[in-house]
Amino acid sequence: MIVALGEALIDLIQRPDGLFEARVGGGPLNTAVTIARLGGAVEFAGRVSSDAFGTRILERLRSDGVGTTLIAGAAQPTTLSVATLSDTGGADYSFYLQGTADWQWTSAELGRVAELQPAALHVGSLSAAIEPGSALIETLQRELATTTLISYDMNLRPGLGLAVARERDRVERQVRLAHIVKASDDDIAWLHPGVDPFLTAASWTAPERAVVVTTGAAGAAVLLHGGHRIDVPGVPVEVADTIGAGDSFCGGLLVALDRAGFLADGSRGIRGMTSAAWTTALSFAMRVAALTCTRVGAEPPTLRELDDFAVAVAGVS
Repeated sequence: MIVALGEALIDLIQRPDGLFEARVGGGPLNTAVTIARLGGAVEFAGRVSSDAFGTRILERLRSDGVGTTLIAGAAQPTTLSVATLSDTGGADYSFYLQGTADWQWTSAELGRVAELQPAALHVGSLSAAIEPGSALIETLQRELATTTLISYDMNLRPGLGLAVARERDRVERQVRLAHIVKASDDDIAWLHPGVDPFLTAASWTAPERAVVVTTGAAGAAVLLHGGHRIDVPGVPVEVADTIGAGDSFCGGLLVALDRAGFLADGSRGIRGMTSAAWTTALSFAMRVAALTCTRVGAEPPTLRELDDFAVAVAGVS
């Protein structure tokens, strides 16, 4: 079982006519939906509001087959994200998160995740950055680190206005609590301007920690302890927007690792991965992210859609 833990929010996405469309989102939620649509067993652990948006979030999760037994009901309102799109489909975000449901975790609520003892725990994005909940999530990671594979998606949001020095310290601490770290080259460049992102990523590796760096349309690479690096190319598509692309990449990667049996041994699983296994897993994740980019909002593909897409791509090439 994989658990994706973090925020469940509403993305208000600007349409070409200037109006905004409300869609269910949040990095860890998007990852959970991706895993479920690809046939994986996944529970979402989040604090979901009792307001109308919260009802819509629950409907989305259940309709996609995501487990909801770890969800904590919350009296606080749902977090809102406003996404404005560039001509190329890139998104800039602003947030309404003061006093909202996602960050008010209690030890008792998170204790239910520990009791489940999942094969993998996926964390990151806003919930890893915003107190008071982020500190409790770190405590959970420490508790599970010896038995559970911890996947951490940095997914930094400069629009939050947090100090770079503070974020650098936080990220360095949270990297040390993970076995798979995923970061975009933009994430790393924001933390360490003027430094090659791959040099920074290499400094984060450890015998039981792999660091995956995504580079948008160019592809992705995994850096392993000892200086080994494995690259895979991007998948050319016509981009509608990039919302949820990184989240779906993480979901695709975890599903690929699970299908290959590398989550069965928890935190030690990735030590057995060969270069060929990493190439297969990263390539699968890239196809998932690419297909997500062809759709408006965070709408990852089903396994059938991904198979059809792979056939179409092979036919073109």
